[in-house]
Amino acid sequence: MSIKFILSDLDGVIRSFPESRDLAIEKKYGLPPGSLFQTAFKHPTLQEAVCGRITDEEWRLDIEMRLAQRFKDLLVKEVVREWSEFPGEVDNSYLVYLSQTFPSVPIAILTNGTTRLRTDLKKLNLDSQFYKVFNSSEIGYCKPDRKVFLHVLETLNCSASEILFIDDSNSHIVAAQELGFKTHQYQSVEHFKSRIEFLKSNS
Repeated sequence: MSIKFILSDLDGVIRSFPESRDLAIEKKYGLPPGSLFQTAFKHPTLQEAVCGRITDEEWRLDIEMRLAQRFKDLLVKEVVREWSEFPGEVDNSYLVYLSQTFPSVPIAILTNGTTRLRTDLKKLNLDSQFYKVFNSSEIGYCKPDRKVFLHVLETLNCSASEILFIDDSNSHIVAAQELGFKTHQYQSVEHFKSRIEFLKSNS
């Protein structure tokens, strides 16, 4: 497989946020299961945050306010503070496999992230791991908008066919394919390994 750059998603591929942690916080404060996910990620303010139209702090304040509206007697500041402390977990096996399989190929990140992304990467010791970090809230567009992919191509100064794009979202994969990117829809590190080995053996 001849590629010039690897372009990987962050959340759902490199980084994860275990559902069990949210459930533990919800149980601790008396919230119905799934309340945090529903409030944080199923509301238009998330789009505002990942496109850089509001800051991460403003987004989390909005989550706090909407929780307060739904659950009048809840300690919402404590809930959101505790929920926000966690920067996620890193799948190092995926990163090791990439570096071993593509030792001379620069790895870049393309993520729909908030303005807190750089802080999280530092906490996770990932701030110097990648050739380039493309953060939607810094670019002003987010996946699957084709403008964000065109920004990547312009910055990396290469053609779409020279990039292997890895993402867990089907809509993001489809958008990249329409522009000519090589793609892999991520499910697990083992599935990814088997797909890459298959491609290598048939190239």
